[in-house]
Amino acid sequence: MKIKNSIISIINESIKTKWKMLEHFQIKCIYNIVSKIIDTYKNNKKIFIYGNKNSTNNVFYLANGLLSKLNSKTKYILPIQTFILSKSFLTILGVETDQHCTHVLNKQLEFYARKGDILIVISTTGDSSSSLRILKTAKKIEIFSIGFTDFYGGKMKDICDLCYFAPSKNVSRIQECHMLLINIIKELL
Repeated sequence: MKIKNSIISIINESIKTKWKMLEHFQIKCIYNIVSKIIDTYKNNKKIFIYGNKNSTNNVFYLANGLLSKLNSKTKYILPIQTFILSKSFLTILGVETDQHCTHVLNKQLEFYARKGDILIVISTTGDSSSSLRILKTAKKIEIFSIGFTDFYGGKMKDICDLCYFAPSKNVSRIQECHMLLINIIKELL
């Protein structure tokens, strides 16, 4: 009975969080994000996607969703560049520290990004040092940045040009909101 009650509680919490996404300021922010992504595509510009640790799966999911539009009815060319930082990724690259890998990714952003491109950064807390560094790089080279983060926004909220705040403090609910936002983006392109 205890497990059943826990399951019901988790589902209820998830549903309540999704209802909060229907609040006016949430819808306005989601609309602005989708509009910016569509404008980027219409102008044949690139989208850079970055996330680390817990957000890595969401980065892959977003990139896959945007790339899969190449085979659909979309009218836009979808140039995607993804930046992934995770322990497994670091091992594959043979890079020993997060700091060195972040430096490499910042240099790639500086080299490949051009005016009109956008950077999407997904961070559950909004305080990841590597996410903050890549956002500062985007700001320095004048690339528009979009952040997906938690209820408070962490330090990201002060750096991003546009920031989505998941209406929760619970990591699982935050990631669910990010996944729903990604699904909305995919469906509306």
